[in-house]
Amino acid sequence: MKKDVLLVLVNMREKSAEKVQKILTGWGCLIKTRLGLHAGTLENCSDSGLIFLELVGEKENTWNSAANSIFYPV
Repeated sequence: MKKDVLLVLVNMREKSAEKVQKILTGWGCLIKTRLGLHAGTLENCSDSGLIFLELVGEKENTWNSAANSIFYPV
């Protein structure tokens, strides 16, 4: 069984989280699984995080477009 995943490292998490969430929501029909991880809790929350995405669909160029919009937003 083939699985297509995309890992996104988010730096400056508190500053960029809203923009990243909007981009991911826009590509929601391509995302089967979405899991966000970051170190720390409450007052000791880290400023970077990792997002694991399991992608669905058959068009690789569509996934590339989704990835580009995450990494190089307009």
